[in-house]
Amino acid sequence: MITTKNHPSIVEVKNRFGKSRLKPVEVEIYNRYMSGIDRSDQMISYYSCPRKTIRWYKKVLFHCLDMAVWNAFFLYRKYKKDNANTYHFVHYREELIRVMIDLKDSKPRDLFSNSYSIHDSRRFRPNQSSAAHHEANVSLTANAMRGHWPEQMAARPGTKKKFAFLKCKVCAQKAIRRETSYRCKGCPDKPPLCPSCFECYHENLSL
Repeated sequence: MITTKNHPSIVEVKNRFGKSRLKPVEVEIYNRYMSGIDRSDQMISYYSCPRKTIRWYKKVLFHCLDMAVWNAFFLYRKYKKDNANTYHFVHYREELIRVMIDLKDSKPRDLFSNSYSIHDSRRFRPNQSSAAHHEANVSLTANAMRGHWPEQMAARPGTKKKFAFLKCKVCAQKAIRRETSYRCKGCPDKPPLCPSCFECYHENLSL
């Protein structure tokens, strides 16, 4: 809950069973004057932007954005009553998105036909020498990595861990402390390697 009404403080409240609990004063005031379901929170939950995977401060930003969009829609329906019964929140959001990205009334086919590929521009068009060099590097890497597959290292008997963890050989050369449970199955010394360092390690072997 974000508010500037009260100074941050904790108050003691009682629930319907008579048990006392400590809550912020903002929550106590909200519960005191709030009856039923919060209409704003209910409508925002239908078309919510935040997701569980994003960080908390991004959730706050997107929640404030959702509230601003809902408040704007509420004022729109209040003062524009000609189509208030048939104009829903989802229609308002779609129209708002079209206005913000300057999208005219066009079909999806028109969007694809008007778009251009990066290969149509000379700026991003690779020349023959760079393409040949890239193919050579790919062939060398493929030959170097032939028969080399990652495998997980089993833990020592008597330990609770399922897999053993050792320092990554590539990360250690870069002074990065990172442990991994994977190693190369095809190399004679079976070096421990992170999944992201597996290709880099074998590219250096092919040079």
